[in-house]
Amino acid sequence: MINKIFSNKKNVYFVIENDLKMENVHFFYEDFIREDDFVRKSVFVDLSKTRFIDSSGVGALIQISEFLKQKSSKLLIIGINKSINTMFHLSGLNQVFTIIDKEKLKSYLSEEEISLISER
Repeated sequence: MINKIFSNKKNVYFVIENDLKMENVHFFYEDFIREDDFVRKSVFVDLSKTRFIDSSGVGALIQISEFLKQKSSKLLIIGINKSINTMFHLSGLNQVFTIIDKEKLKSYLSEEEISLISER
């Protein structure tokens, strides 16, 4: 469900391999918070392989965002498809989450980190 691509002192990068819906979202949340030390990091969640997010998935992303804030970290969402992007905008979630496109990753990550993502 969740695949960690890299983690260092500054950044963590995950790819979500499935849709986020009621049937699996508790596994996603539990796997996520158990995964790494998140203190003072930028946490990138790549949703480019995620086709659908239901309200349970949105709730889990909000919980993760709050969890990361307690760790002085920040959630950045990458690679959302057109339908998820539309849903985020219509519901105002684009104001809740930091959403960036993959082209803008170069302003957030080092070339070495970008190459680790590209190898996937």
